[in-house]
Amino acid sequence: MPALRIAEGWRGTDRADFLAYQADMWKTCIEDSLVPPGESARVLAVQRATQLATAGLAIDSTNVQALQTLAWLKGASGDNAAELDLRHRIVQLRPGDPGELMPYLVCLVKAKQAGVPNLSARLAEAEQVRARAVGLMRRAEAHWPDPAIARIRGALSTPLVQ
Repeated sequence: MPALRIAEGWRGTDRADFLAYQADMWKTCIEDSLVPPGESARVLAVQRATQLATAGLAIDSTNVQALQTLAWLKGASGDNAAELDLRHRIVQLRPGDPGELMPYLVCLVKAKQAGVPNLSARLAEAEQVRARAVGLMRRAEAHWPDPAIARIRGALSTPLVQ
């Protein structure tokens, strides 16, 4: 196909974006009802998504789509520590983005419950991020009383460290 031949020639961030997009498409095959049932199809989709996302990150280590895909794959496989590391990188790249912050905090709680070692520094850092996000949302609500902001603020209101 001409479009794929053109895409094969892309370099740099364009190439990384293309690989990350492909990885994300393979990831969707894992739970797609149209994909033939059976473990071999799922294993192929996981392997291919992982390879493509990893290749994209080798080109551009800040490619958020590739990081998101790998984080999802690691979480689905039960590798809490690897998922947490990837989600931490995403939050560093997109600070203040509630769409990224919520999965990170949920992952952190899962890692804590699973007994992932050496979480104290990550918990302390995440607690500061969580508290700052709640404060920002309170200020935003004062100027724009959006129910979505209130919902997110409510979900983030529980401290991570007791």
